[in-house]
Amino acid sequence: MFQNVLEEARARRDALRRQHEQDRQAAEASLKRPQDYRKALEEAYQSPDAKVVQRLELVSLGELVDLQGLRPTRGRGAGTEGAGALARLLDSLARHALQARRHDQVPNQIVVHTSVELLAETLGVPTSTIWRWTQLLEAEGYCQARTHYTTAPNRHGERTTMVDGTLYAVRLKVGHPARVRYDDLKRQYRNLDADRRDRHTARHARYLMAKYTEEIAKSPGVLDGKNKLHGSDSPVTQKWKKIVHEWAVTPGSFSDPLASPDPCNFGREEPKTVHDVVQRLALLQTVRSVERSALINFFSGVLARELNDVHSRRWYAKLLWNALGEELSGWPGLEILGAQLHRLEADRREWRGLRCPAALLAARLR
Repeated sequence: MFQNVLEEARARRDALRRQHEQDRQAAEASLKRPQDYRKALEEAYQSPDAKVVQRLELVSLGELVDLQGLRPTRGRGAGTEGAGALARLLDSLARHALQARRHDQVPNQIVVHTSVELLAETLGVPTSTIWRWTQLLEAEGYCQARTHYTTAPNRHGERTTMVDGTLYAVRLKVGHPARVRYDDLKRQYRNLDADRRDRHTARHARYLMAKYTEEIAKSPGVLDGKNKLHGSDSPVTQKWKKIVHEWAVTPGSFSDPLASPDPCNFGREEPKTVHDVVQRLALLQTVRSVERSALINFFSGVLARELNDVHSRRWYAKLLWNALGEELSGWPGLEILGAQLHRLEADRREWRGLRCPAALLAARLR
């Protein structure tokens, strides 16, 4: 009887190996260059047999709030956008966060976690002005802001309640009054202990941006308004906007403005495990399209090495490209892939007889 069980186990193992080899060969045969990916996605949308989520159609900011009515008519702010500048920034954060989350249709509102200090730095105004503009936008029903609290150890080592950021509920549909609800307030958005240890705080972001401003000021003509296209942002403002956009997707996370633009230059925090790759899957949405190929190539190499499947690196690259494509089309592709990789890591720890984790991953993703 024991011999029969052993033979059945070997047969199942061999079947999984054969199936994995077939999947790998099929993936390599069908793998296209990243430049062809957008065309393939468009063809999927046009296919009558494909069940594809249509792109979300968002109304313009002018339909959600009266931007002209927010312009100051007198005083120091006369002639400026006034609270409309904050509305534009919140609108960009809401749209950016909407792309990174699971939504098959446009919700009435979206809630983002941010830092008032970072918003103030981005717009070049004091935090008191941000709060005053927020009150004006709340009166219009466009947004609602609430301070978010968490628990963290103080300097004496005792855990106490602390502020870890601000929640902004931002309207996405005309006529809907934005509201921060109880479920939003009780949700945990960041690990303040880890963020302090890794220097992922608003204070450290301001410090890095101060250093970046010093560095860029040494380049002649970079900060000179005469050499800047009309209506475009300065390099410093662009960096600030990138930081607040990254924070809105993953609170406490932002890229170092002084770092190399190479998306694979992680420094000491370079991904080395499957867990590290899962934690950084969201980067595929935030980096520029020309950088995604290098980032996916790097992630696929880590997965192939850690799962003892180095000959199937291109298959992992295909998984990442497909997951990103689903994410861009409205499905939670990166979230599903991340969950499967997390599950596989748990199986690797608990299932000592698992010899080919890559085959198990391929079977679950089919």
